[in-house]
Amino acid sequence: MRKTIAVSLVCIMLCGLGGCASNYSGTQYAGHSETRQAQTVQYGHVVSVQDVMIEENQNGTLGAIGGGVAGGVLGSLIGHGRGSVVASVGGAVLGAGAGYLAEKSLGKQRGYEITVELDNTKEHISVVQGADISFAEGERVRVLTNSNGSARVVR
Repeated sequence: MRKTIAVSLVCIMLCGLGGCASNYSGTQYAGHSETRQAQTVQYGHVVSVQDVMIEENQNGTLGAIGGGVAGGVLGSLIGHGRGSVVASVGGAVLGAGAGYLAEKSLGKQRGYEITVELDNTKEHISVVQGADISFAEGERVRVLTNSNGSARVVR
């Protein structure tokens, strides 16, 4: 029973870390904040595309805490008495390090900085988004802009 609870706790914590990562895809919309809202549509063509790395501003604290707790709980299942205490401390330290690294790596995503020349104004704008849609220079595109100022480039 104790092992089942410990394993369940670890799974919940690790699944929770996955929820920290944002998705900046050009083709996915975030629930209530991006759906069923009017968007301004502008047409233009791609001037340039640059590879970028989109990184969340995550400091790793949540991952370190979650990993430390999970490692400590799992370590406590090893041995008895003093050995269990040593395993708990070791598990907590290793878990904290692993949790920190996991959170930091989850907060990164490959992306593109897409510069578009708009047809109506000849103005150049740049949009950074996830690298789920590739674009070529000269390609005709639409730029969709929400009332909050966020934008995406689509075909």
